[in-house]
Amino acid sequence: MENAAPSSSSIAYATAVDWATHRETITRLYWDEANTLREVQRIMKEVHNFHATDRMFKSRFRQWGLIKNLKTSEKEQALQSASERGEVALPLIRGRLVGPDRLRRQLRRMGGESVDIPLRQKCTRTTAPMLVPAAAGARLTSIPRSVDILGELKLAEGCVHAVVNWTDSRAQAWGPYHDYAGSNSQTSWYQDMMASHNMMEYGRVQAGFRLLNISLRRFSADLLNERPLTLTGAYMCVLNFATVGSDLALSVLRHMVELSQVRLGPAHPYTRLWRGLVGLGIPEARRLARVVNETVFGFLLSHFGAHQTRFMYPHVSTIQELHAMGVISAAAAESAIRAVINTMKQNHPWKALDFACYARTMTAKIYTQDGQYDKASTILSEFEPHIHAHTHADCSSSAIDAWSVLSWYRAKSYVNQKLTATCSYEKTTEFFRARLDMCIRLTSPIDTWTTQAFSDLEEHYVAAGDRVGLARLREEYDLEARWDELCKRADKLAV
Repeated sequence: MENAAPSSSSIAYATAVDWATHRETITRLYWDEANTLREVQRIMKEVHNFHATDRMFKSRFRQWGLIKNLKTSEKEQALQSASERGEVALPLIRGRLVGPDRLRRQLRRMGGESVDIPLRQKCTRTTAPMLVPAAAGARLTSIPRSVDILGELKLAEGCVHAVVNWTDSRAQAWGPYHDYAGSNSQTSWYQDMMASHNMMEYGRVQAGFRLLNISLRRFSADLLNERPLTLTGAYMCVLNFATVGSDLALSVLRHMVELSQVRLGPAHPYTRLWRGLVGLGIPEARRLARVVNETVFGFLLSHFGAHQTRFMYPHVSTIQELHAMGVISAAAAESAIRAVINTMKQNHPWKALDFACYARTMTAKIYTQDGQYDKASTILSEFEPHIHAHTHADCSSSAIDAWSVLSWYRAKSYVNQKLTATCSYEKTTEFFRARLDMCIRLTSPIDTWTTQAFSDLEEHYVAAGDRVGLARLREEYDLEARWDELCKRADKLAV
């Protein structure tokens, strides 16, 4: 018979290569779009000529961590929450909200048909929001074609959509008062990771690797909190390591994939994004960085309204880093930063001065990177009176935070070093020294801010051939001993 269906023996079932090729498509259909196994099976067969049995799909779902059902312990916890509080929040399974109907069915199997489970929230699946700046409610339909690739483009687009869908789910589950930024845990591993990068750039590779090892352990622990800024911070760290070497950046990225697979599961959006970046390579990952960061920050800033403050500082820092990597121009970066400053002024006037100081300092840093030192100096002079007032006053009573002061001092020292026509060697040296003293006063002798200030002053002496000044500095401040203390302290916090 000509129209007879092909026998099972004549069907070419998917090979290991086929599964690897279509992994992201299958994950998107089953996990992100919440299709059933049969629906995924049908779509893959009709659209991609991909043939696999139910058993084959289930086996791959287990391998990839695409498990939609609650564990027994999670069901028991939900039942207990319902009986104690009279309601239960939709739980997350490996970064995905359980649908209300599925949750009711699973809990009733445990508690009996008479059990009524009132749900606190609905599960809504949204598409990704538009890049900043965009009107509220706008949607991201595709990744900009600046990522000029074919199969990798679809992979990147699926990963970014998965991240934003997950962020949206987290926002619904956590509410506006949750610690999304993780000010202590996230900032500490991020600063230590950046400090290790700086040490490597100064040629102290072994010392840098020592702190990198420790900061990766702290990053691993912070992964369990699944904060959005953990993703963006880690992304920026990886791209910064590329300035030391692309191989190093790729190795750090691969390690993050392994950590995320263990901590969050292979199907979690973080894992999928980082695994996708490994496939893209560092140059394409650098170009995709703007899309990922602006999409995540754009969602957070538009979603939380009056509770935006916690995201604005890292958002400005990320804009500056994207410019440093050649992703956006200085003019575009300054425009984006001004927009964030205006938002802060409108919504949080009590914080406006400190934020403006920090944000404009980042703008000055951008123009310093472009070689426009006079323009950078003019921007920094806007806040010099406030900085001096902070320097001679009790820090707790100042309208500008210590972090903003230290950032300003760092940017100013670099500008002074470049403006040799108007700033003498002696004046520049004096400023570098004042910065080091300020770091010790506002932080401690073993803080990463202090070690960075020492390294910059040391490089200043070396570049000028000032052996006397260099010897005096090394006598006063033993970097190796301080670095050892810093690493030991970080190591204790990583346990």
